[in-house]
Amino acid sequence: MKVRSTSAILIFNMADDRYAKLDVVCRRLGVRVNRVAESEYGRTIGDLLGYANLPLPGDMQGAPAPAATDPFDKELMVLFNMDNSVISQFLQACRKQEVVVPLKAMLTPYNMAWKPAELCTELLKEHEAMRQAGAGVADI
Repeated sequence: MKVRSTSAILIFNMADDRYAKLDVVCRRLGVRVNRVAESEYGRTIGDLLGYANLPLPGDMQGAPAPAATDPFDKELMVLFNMDNSVISQFLQACRKQEVVVPLKAMLTPYNMAWKPAELCTELLKEHEAMRQAGAGVADI
């Protein structure tokens, strides 16, 4: 079932064979996928999605980015403008195609000013905190 939307995904550090599977999933759902080149990793998440100079609400001005871990070599997925129905279909299709990306996030006013390595660092911290708390972190 094809879903018409303006949904988009940024993908980082994904091998060609895995990206081909992800691209098929995204095409079926009408989700735009952008495989970000390593040369663009210095740009912010918002900039990569076309929101370079979007003003942030007052309470989010200067939201600190986490210190980045270098080098940035983990697969990372950023979802944009996806409602719960599309997310559910997308995650189910990814599981079926065996395209599991543990580090994923939705675009938020907080993380849109971060660079990919900063977002990756924050997600790794969150995964570790959940693991230590015994909550477990489910892959796609």
